[in-house]
Amino acid sequence: MKEILVIIKTLITIVILFFTAIGTSIFFDYMRAGDFLGIVFSLIFTSLTIAIIYFVWKFNPFNQKKTEIVAKDKDISTESEKDDVIKQIDSEDKIHTEEQHHEINFPTVRKNETFNSPSKPVIQYTIENIPNEYISFDIETTGLRTTDEIIQIGAVHFLNGKEISSFTTYVNPSIPISDKITNLTGITNQDVEDAPDIDMAASLFMNFIGDLPVAGYNSNTFDIPFLRRTSGIDLSKRNHFDVFKFVTNSPLELSDNKLTTVKYFYGIENQAHDALNDARATALIVEKFRKKDFTANKKLYDKNIDFDGAGFCITGKMNSGKKVIEQLIEERNGIVKSGMSKKVKFLIAGPQVSDRIKEDGLSGKERKFNELIEKGHDAQKLTEEEFLDSLSN
Repeated sequence: MKEILVIIKTLITIVILFFTAIGTSIFFDYMRAGDFLGIVFSLIFTSLTIAIIYFVWKFNPFNQKKTEIVAKDKDISTESEKDDVIKQIDSEDKIHTEEQHHEINFPTVRKNETFNSPSKPVIQYTIENIPNEYISFDIETTGLRTTDEIIQIGAVHFLNGKEISSFTTYVNPSIPISDKITNLTGITNQDVEDAPDIDMAASLFMNFIGDLPVAGYNSNTFDIPFLRRTSGIDLSKRNHFDVFKFVTNSPLELSDNKLTTVKYFYGIENQAHDALNDARATALIVEKFRKKDFTANKKLYDKNIDFDGAGFCITGKMNSGKKVIEQLIEERNGIVKSGMSKKVKFLIAGPQVSDRIKEDGLSGKERKFNELIEKGHDAQKLTEEEFLDSLSN
């Protein structure tokens, strides 16, 4: 938008300079003719064109609009404070990934004191004082920049080690969802088309939370700042704990502390990058820590996959490409199967983006996998990331 604005201003300036040249030429013509009124007219004409050029470059209607919005939504008393906030809005921070663990400095331009006011003093939770009742939450977004928005909120209510209720909603952003994010999350523009906006979704989310403590994974550096920027809700003012910090300070021996790695360690199987699934996985990790259970699920955490003669089935979107995954399997003497059956030892599942997927979000291969597992078939379900991680071990 800024580049387009500069181009428009430049074109307007060129046109006005053209007329300024004409006005200057007329001025000298009248000077030579001794026409006093003509001289005055040409001076006024030339002055107006110069004034227009000054106005075009001095005043920016877009900046003026931002100032009005900021002044309306935030208590700002001085012009310098307004300029600082506008500069924050205009700047784009570098992308921060889960592995970097640096807080994103989101500018706050909304306020919601009703939601933000803590009902109790903030408690510093550790592995030693995990609450018996809490809400685990997660969000999915259009990206990681300060201009990106939330597209899904998910949460689960845990009491005495068990899930008693859940909450999930898509959120209609004001910007389109890219193919990259759709491939990662499985969320399409059609999914969010009729979804509530962030204000409504945030209100529903906060009604679900009530006064309970909240838990998230890497939430102090991502989810909480993102919610604060887009909805005005500041969960840092409430009782909360970041499970990522629990994992970092635990005796778990992991290659990294990403949520998918911890899920794999404990044998928690669900689709990653789905807000409800990730919120549920986070709560299950909390319950493991409550019991001081730091042992791996050997059946699912055995990264030394025996490829020789093993059957593999692939379902969903593969970020590396389905052909690449098939080649990796066949290079290690594995056998790629087109359908899920008793001959399949490993199901590699990615986000489901097909229009034919039913309400449960599972493909036919995934439903068949679940049926076989219930009948006692020995098979494992892996994400693409878990499969690729196994190749390096």
